[in-house]
Amino acid sequence: MLSPITVKDDLITALEIDFHVTDTFHLTIIDEKIRSIMTSSNDSDLFYEAKDWVKQNRAKMIEKACEGTSTACECVKATAEGYIKFKTNFKTKL
Repeated sequence: MLSPITVKDDLITALEIDFHVTDTFHLTIIDEKIRSIMTSSNDSDLFYEAKDWVKQNRAKMIEKACEGTSTACECVKATAEGYIKFKTNFKTKL
């Protein structure tokens, strides 16, 4: 069973892209029980470029916010901040 969900993603918003992400949940159901769940997404190439840039250039910021006792919200906020820095850096190189 496929269940697509389209959302306005905080990280895409941080990149100032007018795009709604569709995450699709792939569920395998056998004998009325969920046996496996996989996900896929249609994130843009720019999303992945920003993700790589943040890992290379703001790793400490993300590690602090996304590991240990941090919440998912703190992690997303820190990552969005990194994406904003990527976008700013990217614009200055144009």
